[in-house]
Amino acid sequence: MARRVLSTDEALRELEEMARIIGEMEQGFLHVQRLAKRLISRDIWAGGRSVQFSSSVEEIYAMVQKAIAHVWDVQKHAREVNQRIQEAGADLPAGNIGISDPTSTPTPPPISTPVSTSPSESGFQDPTGGKMKDTPYYHYGDPYKSGNYKGKPHPGIDIKGNEGDPIRPIGPGKVVKVGYDEKGYGHYIVVEHVLPDGTKIYSVYAHLKSKPPVGVGQEVTKDTIIGGMGRSGKGSNNITHLHLEIRTEKGMYPWRDFGDLDKPNWKDYWIDPEKIIGAGVPARQGKV
Repeated sequence: MARRVLSTDEALRELEEMARIIGEMEQGFLHVQRLAKRLISRDIWAGGRSVQFSSSVEEIYAMVQKAIAHVWDVQKHAREVNQRIQEAGADLPAGNIGISDPTSTPTPPPISTPVSTSPSESGFQDPTGGKMKDTPYYHYGDPYKSGNYKGKPHPGIDIKGNEGDPIRPIGPGKVVKVGYDEKGYGHYIVVEHVLPDGTKIYSVYAHLKSKPPVGVGQEVTKDTIIGGMGRSGKGSNNITHLHLEIRTEKGMYPWRDFGDLDKPNWKDYWIDPEKIIGAGVPARQGKV
């Protein structure tokens, strides 16, 4: 079916509608900022672990998701309208409706959790095929009970399993690091994931049984086997499990080590995997 070409007046009305949507989006982000400021004064972290979500936290997540959805709507709408204007041969100064570029969107304020926590919305999966939901080992924020890291918060989740169990990425992405750390991670691999809004996060899989079968620069899907569960590296305490981390760009570049867990802003570098994958399991006492 042929697409109808917009007249100049129709194009202007379309752009005005875009400006209205952008305005709503900006108000949404401002509301998120206000809610975040309210939470800063609240003690929502105790003993290194997350307390039950308050209604305000839930409201923040809902508002962020709504604002991000607006961004996607505007981007799609802008591309369509811009193409129609070009087909109509209209030379419209975008300044007439108060935006500098019909295909641009305002940069949102930084948020600590960049994606939805619902598995159906985020699309991320348990890399062990379902073992994460009932693992008895360390969760995000649990304090280490012994060893060199005693008292430090655990930056990921340790997932129980059997030697050689296949490990798959939490989602599609690109391998950006493969290594071996005798004193800590043992055999490990890092996969970069690009979110719809352009944000990048990095999933780390450690204590693998052997060197990963994929290399740096290789694209992977959620079905690619990137290693087997193991106990390599002294950090495994000789217990078979997968140590899974989700790092932000600040946690990846430069590469943060466990010494950074002493810093009050360590959560700027690591994200709770259970919030990303959406398993919804509360933090528990660690054993590994």
